[in-house]
Amino acid sequence: MDHEPKLREEQDSLGTLQIPDEVYYGIMTERVRKNFGRITGWNLSEHLPHYLYCMAGLKKACAITNGKIGALDGQIVSAICQAAEELMDGRLQVSIPIDLVANGTPGNMSVNEIIANRANEILTGHKGNDLVHPNTHVNMGQSTNDVHPSGLKLALYLTIQELLPKINDLESILTYKAEQFKDVVKVGRTCLQDALPITIGQQFSGYQSFLHRQYQEIAQTAQELLVLPLGGTAIGTCVGTFPGYVEQVCDEVAAIFDLPVTQAENLFDAFQSADTFIRVSASLKSLATGLARMAKDLMFMSSGPQAGIGEITIPAIQPGSSIMPGKVNPVVFMAMVDIAHQVCGQDVTVTMQVEGEGDNLELQLYLNMASNALFQSCTMLQHFLPVLGSCISGIEANRERCQHEAEWSPAMATIISAIYGYPMGSKVAKEALREHKTVKQVTVEMGLLTADEAEQLLNPLAMAHYLEHMEAIFAKKKQVAIQA
Repeated sequence: MDHEPKLREEQDSLGTLQIPDEVYYGIMTERVRKNFGRITGWNLSEHLPHYLYCMAGLKKACAITNGKIGALDGQIVSAICQAAEELMDGRLQVSIPIDLVANGTPGNMSVNEIIANRANEILTGHKGNDLVHPNTHVNMGQSTNDVHPSGLKLALYLTIQELLPKINDLESILTYKAEQFKDVVKVGRTCLQDALPITIGQQFSGYQSFLHRQYQEIAQTAQELLVLPLGGTAIGTCVGTFPGYVEQVCDEVAAIFDLPVTQAENLFDAFQSADTFIRVSASLKSLATGLARMAKDLMFMSSGPQAGIGEITIPAIQPGSSIMPGKVNPVVFMAMVDIAHQVCGQDVTVTMQVEGEGDNLELQLYLNMASNALFQSCTMLQHFLPVLGSCISGIEANRERCQHEAEWSPAMATIISAIYGYPMGSKVAKEALREHKTVKQVTVEMGLLTADEAEQLLNPLAMAHYLEHMEAIFAKKKQVAIQA
């Protein structure tokens, strides 16, 4: 026979509610659960990585600070700290049934309720607010308006720290491929038309340099997330705090998280603006779109294998068609483009939430979907970059094909332009196309270069490393001028 769940009664300014005694959250959380249900399907405790961890750490820091200044009884401080630590290290298993669209005060209060109920349990053996109240004690010297953004900032910072090593790993792979392909010369392309020779290694070195720059930008922007509005309470005036709290609380946060956390220099600005989120989002968008550009390049270079460019071969990881046997699609690179599109969409959400709506006066109101968008972008990139790196690691260059196409490019006539002038270079390029010959062949036939000179000066690999061979070209140019 099923037993009725044990209930406890909690009270707030609106009345009382019966809550299952097994849960640690309280009356505020229960009201929000009933009011909003599951609108987005994104649960607060499941879809904001590190948020509960950071909020619990903040509550611990606030309790310690209030204890040090004599505003909070030592026994209560100890119980709050123990409950917060249990929440931080996973010993206190909780689920907060709040949809992300309803986060803000409900999120802050849920953490307050969980810690208060657990602290009471530590002190009295049962849940409730007998000795520790979620507002009076756990939320002392705080407002959702300073604690919630602080929690989001710290959580996002920690999430970015998980992304950065993945960027670094991918950069290492690109560095290796640049070295591996340093002598594989191919036709360069501008506007999808034949251009001067380039090595695949040089191309990959460009990708590596881009990724290195993105790593630095994201890491630097993330440091802004460690500047917190904590201590300003509701609107930046610090109402509700006690002497010494504002000056000390961020130091306690820094000690708990072992991070260089500081308090915002101007708390009013910190409450009004969340432009740091826009800069973080922009850096993630820059990374994603740059990787999508690289992925499209690699798709183009691997097109074929018979009727395409076919300069590189990518790993075959799954069949590419349900009807065409043997077809293999560049699915990893296609997925990178999809992810970039999603990150761009998330960036629009962040921009509109933070700066696009206005009319916020003393408080930045719209952070729920902005924070969700940022966490999703970080998480997608963090999970996908190893997949992308694995695919890039398996790329092989089709050396002979690359060499052949480079030798037959009419853009090789650029060297003739440098020596004889643009009109002659143009004449050679057109003749090569018309006669289906290489520029090297036409140049020798026209008597512009000897066979040995053509072999030296019209070598695609030498042209890719032009600065190393510039003196020889300049010497030929001076010889032609003297003879003229």
